[in-house]
Amino acid sequence: MPYVYGPVHSRRLGFSLGVDPVPPKTCNLNCVYCQLGPTSLSRGTSPAYPPVSAVLHETRKALTSGSTVDHVTVSGSGEPTLYPDLGPLIRGIKAMTSTPVAVMTNGTLLLSRDVREALCQADAVLPSLDAADNPTFNRITRPPGGLDVRDVIAGLVVFRRQFCGQFWLEVLLIHGLNDTSEQLCRLKAAIDTIKPDRIHLNTVVRPPVSDWALPVPSDRMAAIASYFGPQCEVIADPPRKVQGVALGEMPELIIQAVKRRPMTMQDLTELLGAMLAQVSPCVTRLLGAGVIQSRLYQGRRYYIFDSESEREVT
Repeated sequence: MPYVYGPVHSRRLGFSLGVDPVPPKTCNLNCVYCQLGPTSLSRGTSPAYPPVSAVLHETRKALTSGSTVDHVTVSGSGEPTLYPDLGPLIRGIKAMTSTPVAVMTNGTLLLSRDVREALCQADAVLPSLDAADNPTFNRITRPPGGLDVRDVIAGLVVFRRQFCGQFWLEVLLIHGLNDTSEQLCRLKAAIDTIKPDRIHLNTVVRPPVSDWALPVPSDRMAAIASYFGPQCEVIADPPRKVQGVALGEMPELIIQAVKRRPMTMQDLTELLGAMLAQVSPCVTRLLGAGVIQSRLYQGRRYYIFDSESEREVT
């Protein structure tokens, strides 16, 4: 599987070149809202991570392709702080470009000194915190064996004091679960202790792994953002930038796009810089080959990767 994808349109980072150093769905959490399906890593397993030289080689090729990039983002289809060579990876990227390097993480491993030292080399770190009490936190994130959210918050606090770059905390809300007044009060108290530069308020947008994980209405999201304070904003879709691609490259680009997140037909046309009349037949072909699937969620049709099929498209 390629280690680099995009550039893609990120709601927080602009035109972002993604660097994905972990195998698909290799994560220490199994969040109910995840758009990539259930986690493949369980306690005691040891996945085969790619060598940092291979990841850096692909990153260099992508950066010299002429694409406009606002951030190089270490993220992708798993938890990047599990990657054992995260520090050398970030240093290697920064040695080849002046583009800011960001890392998106679930923030659960920040009590580890090695993880903090690796992340301190980035320009921006975007961790998440979705609840501040153990029952709610573990119901949402479902870590094998459970986690004590007090340790997670402590790690965020320690890292924030140590980190000199931009620290943007994401809070993802699920209707009826962590958007109640009691839950928000606990979250605000934790956030006031962490002191992030920004708070990015999010909700379920794309099809989640658990159907009961429902989005919070937009008016409620706006009210919650106001409650959290002026540094909080509801994440909105960024201005669209397009980049044309050759028709022969389109099937593979569609596959790689939906491997990272579910995409609507509009998402795909904007990502590829192509017309609907060009993208739609390609999507139909991939559906017919069983390589991708479609799913209706909240009145919108999304295209997702069939993880049980790695068939070659001919």
